[in-house]
Amino acid sequence: MRQGWTLVPAGLALALLGAGRSPAAPPANRVAWLDNRFGMQVAPIYFLLRPDVQADLQLNPHQVEGARVRVGQLIERLLKLKGKSGQPAMAAKKDIDESAAEWLRHELSEAQQERLTQITFQWEGAAALQRPTIIEDLGIVELQEHKVKQMLAERDRRYLSGALSIAEFDRISREALGVLNPLQRQRWDSLLGEPCRFVFGPPRAPGRP
Repeated sequence: MRQGWTLVPAGLALALLGAGRSPAAPPANRVAWLDNRFGMQVAPIYFLLRPDVQADLQLNPHQVEGARVRVGQLIERLLKLKGKSGQPAMAAKKDIDESAAEWLRHELSEAQQERLTQITFQWEGAAALQRPTIIEDLGIVELQEHKVKQMLAERDRRYLSGALSIAEFDRISREALGVLNPLQRQRWDSLLGEPCRFVFGPPRAPGRP
């Protein structure tokens, strides 16, 4: 299975990690890292810094350390592009995304790649419905695509500004998944695999991590 194996735009990864943070040194509590982005799109390679995902994928120490080093390298490159726009910057971001994907293809087994795809979809939930490969695979029509995009854009805007509770975030996410017809929902469920046992840190107020 390779459906949905497309990294999110590099700009999203940069916003996630924050310009003021040392790229080679994520927080000591790596389980909590990314927690506030549950339900949102995340580049798959960043999940490899979470011990819960490392355990699910049965990563060996070499893979864990390799992922940490590669993430640091990618963030260094992303930070150099902060504030830049235009075709050269877009090409550089695309190259960064491909570099991350290439590392995953080279360092993870096919089974691990497939499982990471499932974990990515489980984490993102309704947000994954915006991925072009998912839109194509599920046969999502333009009207459905527009509804999902509109609902999630407003959800994320309010959540990241601290104006939306986690309960409301979950409710809107379920409503977005509700735009799928029964056959689409059956296909979507088949892409998720066995539930990943995500371990979250102490609850925190909504807002940017």
